Amino acid sequence: MEQRAADAEVDLPGVIDVSLARWFNAAYQLRNPDKVALMRDWLMNADPRVHAWSWRAIRDLDFASGLRKLSIPAMAIAGSDDQSTPVAAMKTMVADIPGALYREIDCGHLSPLEKPTAFANHLREMLARS
Repeated sequence: MEQRAADAEVDLPGVIDVSLARWFNAAYQLRNPDKVALMRDWLMNADPRVHAWSWRAIRDLDFASGLRKLSIPAMAIAGSDDQSTPVAAMKTMVADIPGALYREIDCGHLSPLEKPTAFANHLREMLARS
């Protein structure tokens, strides 16, 4: 994460291209160049320092020890092809949250963008249970 942060300060386009390749598999990128370009444009509009700070914030996150203490409804929605937050990591997190639900969508890192209907259906399920 620190290396990504440092890289963002000197080569934001390069860092964004690596992220997009992790978030969207090659087949999705070929089928949906407009959505990938939109995401790239959003990220390119960020100040490189802010982008770097974001990576550092992610680097320093550690909520694992508090997951067992949660007493609110929770659902994790994983993308089966997510290289940034792999299915195994999501399943581990869900196992530590009492009563949490786990759902998986056939997509990458940004399921609301790739599969909005499936994502919305899971949210509806969560709201109906709450």
